[in-house]
Amino acid sequence: MIDTKDEKTRFERIYYKYRDSLIRYAITILDNEDAAIDAVHAALFSIAKNIKSLPDETDEDGEKSYIYIVVKNASINELKKIQRTVSIDYNVEVSRLADTSSPSNKVLAEDRMKTIANCITKLPQEYHDTLALYFFHELNCKEISEALDTNINTVRARVRRGRIMLEEMVRKND
Repeated sequence: MIDTKDEKTRFERIYYKYRDSLIRYAITILDNEDAAIDAVHAALFSIAKNIKSLPDETDEDGEKSYIYIVVKNASINELKKIQRTVSIDYNVEVSRLADTSSPSNKVLAEDRMKTIANCITKLPQEYHDTLALYFFHELNCKEISEALDTNINTVRARVRRGRIMLEEMVRKND
């Protein structure tokens, strides 16, 4: 993606110089730190891919303006993704998720599914959508990535973080 050593050095300089302020800027747009980090990573990826398009290094104001515009647009794209909602069919066939060989196990499994579904609805929107697709619609990370038009690594991170949040919420409910 980055062809020359000079371009790599320039990207590293940009990354370390602006990273923290870009995240703070994205947070002002998204009001969500995880989403802001995702947006900044997407913006930095785009900047790396198009590093030859950046204004000359000597034009520091032009470079900074370009970078902030890219982050603003990435943040707006992330905001649009967050605002999409995923309808969840909570009437999932419980037998595929738990041992339902006896009536009492089936009742316990159904109760557990209701608890999990309730907890998922309380998660931040991006985790809610991702986990709903993952658990209730049984999509894999690649399919979720395509459905939400999100980077697959972002989806994997959301599944991982969302599971941790979900486990904590379920433990508190028990």
